[in-house]
Amino acid sequence: MNVAPTLKTAVTSSQRMTSSLSSDQKVIHHYVKDSFEKMVRPPAGRLPHPYVIPSAPAQNDPADRLKGTYLEMYDWDTFFVGIRLGVDGKTDLWKGCILNFLAQTKPDGYTPRTISPTRYSDYPDQCKPFLAQGAYLASKTDGDFSWITPEVFNKLASTLNYWETHRRKPDGLFVWRRAVETGADDTVTVLSAPPMSVEGVDLNCYLVREYKAMGLISEKLGKVEEAEKYREKSENLGKLINEKMWDKKDNLYYSLDSRTGNPIRIKDWTCFLPLWAGISSSEQAKQMVDNHLLNPEEFWGKHGIPSLAFDEETYNNAKRVLIPGYHTVSNWQGPVWVVANYLAMIGLESYRYHKQAEEIAGKMVKLVAADIRKTGGAHENYDSRTGEPLFAQNFGSWDLLADVMLEEARKGHDLTALS
Repeated sequence: MNVAPTLKTAVTSSQRMTSSLSSDQKVIHHYVKDSFEKMVRPPAGRLPHPYVIPSAPAQNDPADRLKGTYLEMYDWDTFFVGIRLGVDGKTDLWKGCILNFLAQTKPDGYTPRTISPTRYSDYPDQCKPFLAQGAYLASKTDGDFSWITPEVFNKLASTLNYWETHRRKPDGLFVWRRAVETGADDTVTVLSAPPMSVEGVDLNCYLVREYKAMGLISEKLGKVEEAEKYREKSENLGKLINEKMWDKKDNLYYSLDSRTGNPIRIKDWTCFLPLWAGISSSEQAKQMVDNHLLNPEEFWGKHGIPSLAFDEETYNNAKRVLIPGYHTVSNWQGPVWVVANYLAMIGLESYRYHKQAEEIAGKMVKLVAADIRKTGGAHENYDSRTGEPLFAQNFGSWDLLADVMLEEARKGHDLTALS
């Protein structure tokens, strides 16, 4: 497997205190500190540990869903909030969030992706494979793996077993159940496809990293056979992605229709996730970055990378969209999302596109800081043509990473590095 160059892996609070922050960075930094106070919740009901919600709700109306206030825990939001928690050394809170998800894990490994003190939602969507990654990174940050007891380890393993048992197709790749399960709620790649038919580039890259994280955890716990098994699974899946999902004609990774094996030729932000997963060769990285990611007709926008290429037929910047038979959801068919830009930034930095990585980070800092100044809070996503905020004011989640993105890019750090 072609693994990207290893980056440095830590930006500590002490380093940040001595950093010279720009006015934009200071605005975001104060917002992050204020947001954490509003996002943290005490143990309650189904959740035995303190937890973090994706929103920083206004105190006067904390449950106003029309403004996009989210009071539940969500799978990948929790992972990216955890990355920011780790910068401040709040690893106990991060670990508690992971344990809250594992408290809902069934014997077959099914784990809901959305949980709250009273219920879990979106059944039977499976929790996206970020739990082992979070467990490893939180433990690496504070040097303590002792909380990963045999029970916790077995539950982490069972979540991967669920993907293997229920979601792996005969070609060895894994499928999404539906669009909303991906987290990119209305992603065009999955939205119109039959259930359980899209082998997502994103899902399979997440699993490459999840297997790798389980291997590293196993190694730390002295589980030699398990460590080798998970390393092998990670490497084999990475090779399979390159073999089946890399399109030599377009020089891009595409998700596949599992029924035919044919590529779903839709250019969205997930096409570049193999850079973050570290499985692209240097030549593959150059071809897709130079031809697509840095192409202003496709992805290289003034306000960041859009969630869907500018030249795609369905590209739009709607504030919210309606999925028939479900409800209105967040729009991933064009708006700029901080998380997509964050992962693209790390991918670019990993393959030595240092200037472009820093440029993406700068765009996100400018975008989020301008929003906070104008509206008093960050938003979930932004119009990729104008930079105007769209939905979910007082958003926390991965927007909080705008606080550290420039430092990561400038110093060659990768807070998500599995090493």
